[in-house]
Amino acid sequence: MYPTMEDWTDIPEGVASGKVSKRAILRETGMHWLTLKKILTHSEPPGYRQRKARPQQKLGPYQARIEQILKEDQLLPRKQRHTAKRVWERLTEAGFTGGYTEVKEAVRELTQRNREVFVPLVKLNRRGADGFRPRAGEAERGAAQGGLRCDGAALQRRGVRAGV
Repeated sequence: MYPTMEDWTDIPEGVASGKVSKRAILRETGMHWLTLKKILTHSEPPGYRQRKARPQQKLGPYQARIEQILKEDQLLPRKQRHTAKRVWERLTEAGFTGGYTEVKEAVRELTQRNREVFVPLVKLNRRGADGFRPRAGEAERGAAQGGLRCDGAALQRRGVRAGV
């Protein structure tokens, strides 16, 4: 059992400042030394952690086939792609004896891992990021920074501090 969150923050501070030794904390609180080790290494309680992934005994041999089906689906239109149920049906035709849920979770994991994500850098209004219309030659679009880059003289003329 973990101590309270107050203890979780106070114990590392006491040990780091040298006010209290680890042995004294163990003696006073009666906690196990592994619990103290977790408190000192994590900023908040880590919760349940698996040491290693569980083996997928039934799905393991078919994992490559699922990846192949999903990779072939990328070339097809969205409406013609395999659903998790259809992938499960194709695997059972090939001799898979496992359940639908196993296949559904594997398909979800593979599709989320392979999904492309597009994040817009900046949404600019008509006037620009600073609210002023850029004059010719003053500003250029900075793709790496995701905003407008203006020379210092143009910003000072408008009453905006440069470098901020």
